[in-house]
Amino acid sequence: MKIIYVNGFKTENKPSSTYLYLKKNLKDEEVIECRWLCENGKINYKNIINCIKKESPNIIVASSTGGLIVSELAEVQVLINPVIDRKDLENLFPKCDFSNLPLKASKQEYQTIIIGKNDEILNPNKTIEYFKGKNIIEIEDNHRLENKQVVLEAVKNYIKFINNLTFVLEIDDE
Repeated sequence: MKIIYVNGFKTENKPSSTYLYLKKNLKDEEVIECRWLCENGKINYKNIINCIKKESPNIIVASSTGGLIVSELAEVQVLINPVIDRKDLENLFPKCDFSNLPLKASKQEYQTIIIGKNDEILNPNKTIEYFKGKNIIEIEDNHRLENKQVVLEAVKNYIKFINNLTFVLEIDDE
């Protein structure tokens, strides 16, 4: 199973703690991090799109701004406090150019949205309302989501789902 993690907004080029946690705890899976940065006021996210197309992951895990970037790129996603509206980014980070990102996050068939109810950066109620009808997990946590276990469990649930779906398809093919 191939899992890609996409970071939220950052200016330093180092691995995300969520990516490192998933990599450590999903030893039987291939966990890849695709990073983007805001450099000199320009968003460098095309490497994310290229990475996702090249790797063809089974599951994408994306945090904050990463959720907006990948929302159109895969059907199976775990989004952590996702940005749902480009305008929110423009208000939070006025020195970065986000004009090439989608206006709104897309809603895919298989999405789990993990929301820290104490998010100090994005409005969690706005996110809950936007993704109404999706699998929403609300936890007492902040934007950085210190409780990485909930992300791990969401990914494991999708791994089981995908493995069961593959098994059923193989049986039906006979």
